[in-house]
Amino acid sequence: MFYGNTCKSLKMACIIWPFVTNYSHSTIRVPSVALAENVDLIEHDSDIERAAFALKAMSHPLRLKILCAIGEQELAVQDIVDYVGTTQSNVSQHLAKLRDKEILASRRDANRIYYRVKDERTLKLIDMMRDVFCSKGQ
Repeated sequence: MFYGNTCKSLKMACIIWPFVTNYSHSTIRVPSVALAENVDLIEHDSDIERAAFALKAMSHPLRLKILCAIGEQELAVQDIVDYVGTTQSNVSQHLAKLRDKEILASRRDANRIYYRVKDERTLKLIDMMRDVFCSKGQ
């Protein structure tokens, strides 16, 4: 049986393995750069909650498609409707959710509303998801 433990003073992951022998128990210490880097995120509950909040907002397929449509540009609602291929009412509801969750920013110009991705880090996340999940010429 394995037990995970963080050795902050040693900055390494400690895997304690009760090694049952006639003599003693053994402890195996394995350095883990990945675990050491992830400890910062785990220690800050507000960061975890913010990440979960944003990922939940983007988790609907149409909202993700909207984010991919907008990308690094600023688009009017009708342009987004044309790209995603659904009704303006449906798109507007999803845009409102993304705006309320601070994923998108909007501005009004006369009778048109334009949307853009509010945070550049969200664009990086979308790019990473595209790399992982989108087929490339397959």
